[in-house]
Amino acid sequence: MIRIAAAEVTARFEYVADFIFRQVLKTEYCMVKSGETGCSDSAVLYYGLGPKGAAHRVEATGICGDTKLPEVLPAPVDVDGIPVIYPAEDSDAFSFDVFSAVFFCLSRAEEFIIKERDEHGRFTSASSIFAPWVEQPYADRWIFLFGKWLVERGLLESLPVTERRWINTVDIDIAFAFKGRGLIRNMGATVRDLLKLQFRRTALRFSVFAGRRPDPYDTYAIVENEGDAAAETICFVLSGERGGYDINLDPGHSKMRGLILRLKKFAEVGIHPSYAAHEDRDTTQNEIDKLTTAAGERPRSSRFHFLRFSLPASFRLLTECGIKRDYSMGYADAVGFRSGTARPHTFFDLQHNAILPVEVVQLHAMDSAMNHYMHLTPDEAGEKLKVLYDTVEETGGDFVTVWHNHSLSETEEWQHWRKVYTDFAQYVRQKV
Repeated sequence: MIRIAAAEVTARFEYVADFIFRQVLKTEYCMVKSGETGCSDSAVLYYGLGPKGAAHRVEATGICGDTKLPEVLPAPVDVDGIPVIYPAEDSDAFSFDVFSAVFFCLSRAEEFIIKERDEHGRFTSASSIFAPWVEQPYADRWIFLFGKWLVERGLLESLPVTERRWINTVDIDIAFAFKGRGLIRNMGATVRDLLKLQFRRTALRFSVFAGRRPDPYDTYAIVENEGDAAAETICFVLSGERGGYDINLDPGHSKMRGLILRLKKFAEVGIHPSYAAHEDRDTTQNEIDKLTTAAGERPRSSRFHFLRFSLPASFRLLTECGIKRDYSMGYADAVGFRSGTARPHTFFDLQHNAILPVEVVQLHAMDSAMNHYMHLTPDEAGEKLKVLYDTVEETGGDFVTVWHNHSLSETEEWQHWRKVYTDFAQYVRQKV
């Protein structure tokens, strides 16, 4: 048991202390205000002001003691390859305010300060103050550096044994390339393909309807077979009204109902709130209800379509709709660690200064980011996945990948990408 004496025991400090000690370092702790009885000078960790000469102290140089929204960005400094923010002024204390640094990352404080967004309203990797270090779990590494410091001072018996897991997630934005679209829509699509001289696609469409070939987007057997290497497989189903960026079949369609029941045999089925559902509670709830009817049970997990969400409004909406876990916290334009961690954590609402009962699960690598934004070749993407996965090994946690059923189809811009997925699954099997 680590005893912590703090100048201020705020909601922020309690939140981040629980993450650092219980979730990452796997140790219990108790908390008292500085000067209260029950803590001896030699056996307590001080946060903030401590007795003169206290050997175990973390200076409070950051935002944990505040209750208002942060207004100023810290300036990261590279120390031995990792960023450091909120440095300590006293050389006898731990080298930086690890509590505020981790809280800054988990709460996504920088996204409240930095206003720039892309055309879809998304925070981009280039906007982050941690952009040069995005491909490493820097917050997890801070905690393990802190843990080592605690071990050296006799406050922690040992660092925990780390465990690394692959979480395999698939977004189903377009369940089938041709099936379920009806005669009129398929005829219209065929005419458009012919006008664009896309004769191969036209031939493929007729082969599918003649029963000579499977629908190219029906890659679910591959997801099932390779997903056995993962600790979990989760499929997020887009269930919004057709229009704009939302072009999936309705969950009530017979083809979709059959697919959802098929997915349930090997994966958790989650909701993929549509582009149009952005911050709209009624639309989101309607989509959840439609998926519930098709699946026979309410979804517990979500990922926003296009990773289009707002802080904290989107997570308040999820709370109201009964969603327990969200897998949207990642970059659409890059791979890496948006919150600096490979561990899930509850969402902290900075505006209300309170914890919401939604677990945030980071995503670390997405097929479309590697292909469309980073312009990696399939070989380069395969190597990138392996390096990122190995990066998690030192401090442990969940490595979360995002694929789309159509990106495994070996059609159009996704030729040769299926092997990236299957090779990575095999790499994970070898590492277990």
